[in-house]
Amino acid sequence: MCMSIIFCNFARRNVCIVNILAIILAVMTWTVESKNVVKGSGEIPTGAAATYACSYQKGTVRKGDVAVLQITGLQRETIQNVDVWVKSNKTAGAGVFTVLADGTEIASKSGSLKDWVGQYDNTNYHRVNIWSGSITGKDEWIIDLSGTENSLYIDRYVITYQPSPRYSVRLMQGGTLFNELTETQGGAGVLLPLLKDTAGWSFMGWCDQEFWYAQTMPEVAPGGTRFYPDTDMTLWAMYVYEEGEKGAVTELSDGDYLYVNTTNHTALSGTPNEGKMAFALTNAYEEQLYYTMVFTPNRDTAYVTHKQTNTPIGYNAQAKMAAVRSPWRVYHNGEQTVLYTTIESKTYVLWLSVQDIHDQAYFYAGLYPTSNIASATMMQLLYPAGTEEPVYTCHPESGLGIELTEEGWNESEKEQVVQIGIYQLHIKNGKKYIKLNE
Repeated sequence: MCMSIIFCNFARRNVCIVNILAIILAVMTWTVESKNVVKGSGEIPTGAAATYACSYQKGTVRKGDVAVLQITGLQRETIQNVDVWVKSNKTAGAGVFTVLADGTEIASKSGSLKDWVGQYDNTNYHRVNIWSGSITGKDEWIIDLSGTENSLYIDRYVITYQPSPRYSVRLMQGGTLFNELTETQGGAGVLLPLLKDTAGWSFMGWCDQEFWYAQTMPEVAPGGTRFYPDTDMTLWAMYVYEEGEKGAVTELSDGDYLYVNTTNHTALSGTPNEGKMAFALTNAYEEQLYYTMVFTPNRDTAYVTHKQTNTPIGYNAQAKMAAVRSPWRVYHNGEQTVLYTTIESKTYVLWLSVQDIHDQAYFYAGLYPTSNIASATMMQLLYPAGTEEPVYTCHPESGLGIELTEEGWNESEKEQVVQIGIYQLHIKNGKKYIKLNE
């Protein structure tokens, strides 16, 4: 880190008061290593990446040549300086630098090295300031050099910036502070924890609003995933109460199930597309997650169909997911159920978080090679929800808060009472009213 200090002088009654405001700045450097490669050093912001291309060789830009550096992932940082270290031929070397931020030109600098630093120099590299200012919120920065006179040589690009603030996230479990997490550096995000289910309530994830009762699921950040706050904030653990059979399937039989990973609370979702499938937050009320499974008599093989679309779920000879009827081998032990197959002597498990080899930030559901099926202890089958509407809450410690009065035996005459903080929501014969707790 480097430190820039701004002095503000105030004179009052012949007394000079100096107020010092320190702004912490960071520097990242991208050094040219070949005509298509730059190496980053210094303080690279989380998520930032650079690509480079020179039409001639390494950093050499002759007349008519172009060298372009593209940096992405800078939307949270405040960029303040763009410098390029260059040298020239002994008596010549000129070009035009252009800087674009998210496609908009913000600077252009034309001339020769002599114009910029006072001399030509074919031995030493000199700092040339291309742009100075203060810009925040631009994801992509492009620094372009077009040669107009032989030759300029680029050694490195130096970007000075004010880092994004490190934000903190307070995690509430009911009315109790569970933890407070702070980013290790601006933009790094925080890893949200997984919580255990409690007293009939299933943990769903973390939401940015506190509530006692809802029948529509709010937006949720799953536990076990990285969350990127854009300010200091509070998240509440959210739970769901589900009717019907609960928990993992322990005895296999034909039926409709969710195929889940209990470690990150995700479930297989949808149908195959281009050899891959999706996964989503486990929700026993979401029909997109329901799969009909038909087992052979000895329960070691299953055929799987997406219930909502009646699409078969299978695989092809290239170990890619496919909409074909394929036999899935089944490993079942207590609550653990794993679907797997063998293709050309290799064993693959149906896994819910396969990392894409071309885009490491992208994960999908698909076949993943393994040498030990039994180690996938987090894989289970879960029952779909019952016919009752789900109940979501941030306060499972308050109980379900739903009861039926004893007013008659007619089902339509029964009354639901839902606890919402200090209030009660009464539902009878489709009509609703609220009472203050006595």
